[in-house]
Amino acid sequence: MGHLNISEFTSENLKNYAEQCIFLGMDMAKHNFDTLLIPSRGAVPVFLGSLFALKYLGKTEESYKKFVERMTAPASIREGILPKTIERKAEDNDIEILPYPLTADVNVERYNKGAKNDFYSTEIRKFSVQVLKNFFKKPYERLEDPHFKFFSNILTKIEKRDRLALEYATYPQVKNLAMIDTVISGKASSTILEAFGKEKIYPTSFLFVDQNGEKIKPEYGVKLGYGKFGGMDHLLYQKRDGKPARGRDGKAIKTEIEIDRRKIKPYDVNRIMTEDTGSALQGVSAVTYPVITIEGRWNLSPPLKYVGAGTWYAVPREKNHRKIFYHFINTLKSAINLGCGNILNESAESITQKEEFFEKKREHLVEILRTTKLPRIEKGNLQVYYPEYDTNLVEDVHESGAQVLQVAFTKEFTDEFIEGFKEEIGISPKKESKEGLEKLL
Repeated sequence: MGHLNISEFTSENLKNYAEQCIFLGMDMAKHNFDTLLIPSRGAVPVFLGSLFALKYLGKTEESYKKFVERMTAPASIREGILPKTIERKAEDNDIEILPYPLTADVNVERYNKGAKNDFYSTEIRKFSVQVLKNFFKKPYERLEDPHFKFFSNILTKIEKRDRLALEYATYPQVKNLAMIDTVISGKASSTILEAFGKEKIYPTSFLFVDQNGEKIKPEYGVKLGYGKFGGMDHLLYQKRDGKPARGRDGKAIKTEIEIDRRKIKPYDVNRIMTEDTGSALQGVSAVTYPVITIEGRWNLSPPLKYVGAGTWYAVPREKNHRKIFYHFINTLKSAINLGCGNILNESAESITQKEEFFEKKREHLVEILRTTKLPRIEKGNLQVYYPEYDTNLVEDVHESGAQVLQVAFTKEFTDEFIEGFKEEIGISPKKESKEGLEKLL
């Protein structure tokens, strides 16, 4: 399971994780937004934890109860990762939940030696923001955008998930966006928020920060306005040969921040135990299509500013994956119930019972993590986990260290997909050679 370290599932770490989920949920209920974006796999259990907390606190606090009752999501999304208690409603004050795959772990170097993984990862995140900005449009308007069309074609032409594509296409118009995300180095969140900022979109961002911020790199910490990096804007001055770059007027050139740092709410945790461990602990699995991404970059840019190809699935329909996920979530829920009990000053007897129940759950979870083996997903067993794929069209399957599945299709299918999309949006063949374009990357 990726970078799983069972020794990190201590009482202290799980209680701390649960406590920050509670605080995040309480803060979230104080903000005014109509759509909550879940952009990363690691954010899924954080969201579920905050939801459990609000439901518990809602037993005695009406505002939390009403906040949870406003949450809603389309059926396909709801069935994928959200509790059955969240229903599809149609009220003016709904809070729509929007899981969208901004996963950018793509091994393009495996399929093209001239390509660079970091470059394409950044491109994918920027592509995703180009798709997401269309949710601020009315449904009939977003359908004309080439980025949104490309994302829809991934769902329909590759994965045969027409129903999910339709629900993204008809998703209610976003007016005020918030998001929950996890932070390690800060690169992903700062890239996403900067890309939003370039579109004049400034979401309220609830950021779950791993290892109490120790892994955040200064250049990203400054952009996010995180803790110890606050007021260190001098780190943003551009450099040439290690020295501050200066304009013609002799003044140092400063990189402008396109992030509203006032709208970022960080929550420090000892350890995000689920980070990069795969669907068994995160509840969703990520799949990316590196060759589709490369070919799209060569053939579709412009009119697409950026190109990305990836998706999420619910935890695989395989018993061991689901067993681990449900035991983790139930353990987290018991830790949250304990934390909420402390906040509400419940009786000593009640707290003791919750403490004992949590510890039993935790010990059982650790034993399951220790004894349950999950095979790596390869082409030979792909359909066991993802029956949506026609393996006759699959050339290669590779699982990254972060447990992101990379699927490469045959050249014939890849060409057919790209050419079909070009025809759909009405662009003619490009004159430049692939080699020439790759040098520009």
